[in-house]
Amino acid sequence: MGFKKGQPNPGRKFKPGQSGNSGGRPKAIIEVAHAAREHTREAIDTLVRIMTDEKATPSARVSAAAALLDRGWGKAPQIVSLKHSGDLRTLTDDELLAIATGEAAEPNGSGDPSATPEGSGKPH
Repeated sequence: MGFKKGQPNPGRKFKPGQSGNSGGRPKAIIEVAHAAREHTREAIDTLVRIMTDEKATPSARVSAAAALLDRGWGKAPQIVSLKHSGDLRTLTDDELLAIATGEAAEPNGSGDPSATPEGSGKPH
């Protein structure tokens, strides 16, 4: 079910050409971001000083190093491993959410990864 070219979108709340955020980003947020950016060099220098200060706590040094790396190279990609066979496109949103949160039933159907199928002779 798609929309026909030239036909209005029935779910659209704004008229064509009208912005959903006509005021744009609030001025206060822009000002805060601008003020923070003015201190970028000083902030980086501070992180470098903490990272290289052998008297600083190890956690402070690691935090400073991680912050520098994140800003310089971007955060490391997150790897997600899903244990599901089959076509994910056929699942409902609730089923996908259960898989993503680790609440999906295990292949034995119990939902408990430590449980074993009935009659296996192994304790539950």
